Amino acid sequence: YYANPRLAFQFNDKELTNEMNIEKFKNMVNDLYIKETRPVPNFALIKNSFEYLDLRKDGVIDLNEWSKSFAMSNVSLINISQLLILTMKKSKKIFLCLETG
Repeated sequence: YYANPRLAFQFNDKELTNEMNIEKFKNMVNDLYIKETRPVPNFALIKNSFEYLDLRKDGVIDLNEWSKSFAMSNVSLINISQLLILTMKKSKKIFLCLETG
């Protein structure tokens, strides 16, 4: 969990580029799922979430896009698994539920 979406982004932007490509996003998701001791979601789900958050559709999520996505959904505390489920619902795609119990 992070205090807010901005801190989640900044914590995972170790090179301080203010951008996250699909590889950085995938690594962030994988690391957080492992920390939560949950099965890591498949790449298709991660990619779909990334594409939803990439508002400019330029292959990177910058801090502005990231913040805007969460502002639209009124999220203040973040659990990355909840983020993925939220982005799936928002993008109106149907996926198998990630929850295991």
